Amino acid sequence: MMGTKHRFLFISTLAESVLESAVSAFVQTYAVVFSKLSLPDKVDLYSSIALSFISIGYAFSALDKYDGGELMVKVPGLCRGSNAKWWAVFVFRIAEVTSRATSLALFQCVWRPWGIVTVMSADTVVVVTLAAIYQCARGQ
Repeated sequence: MMGTKHRFLFISTLAESVLESAVSAFVQTYAVVFSKLSLPDKVDLYSSIALSFISIGYAFSALDKYDGGELMVKVPGLCRGSNAKWWAVFVFRIAEVTSRATSLALFQCVWRPWGIVTVMSADTVVVVTLAAIYQCARGQ
């Protein structure tokens, strides 16, 4: 059908953006934290990391658009265009991804060599617990 967005196109674009940018951002963030480069040498890394965070934030905020959410989970998003609400969500998503990636790298730096294992284990416990609570509450 002409003129309509196909679900697969939206999902593949979202996955490409999130997966490629996430790997790039996490590896480069670790490189910045653990390298002995001077500040002028890190400028290219900082700009690349910033663009990766923006790309991830854009991909996630696309789900909050009306057509994005409806294509993915059959629930329309909150925003119908690039209005102030969507821009606020976009900035929040960038801040969320940035804080997560940088906090993981810094936590690993402080708690070497087991920092990432500790964070991922705690994160898994929290996510499973919250999912179980949500499922129980939704089932009632």
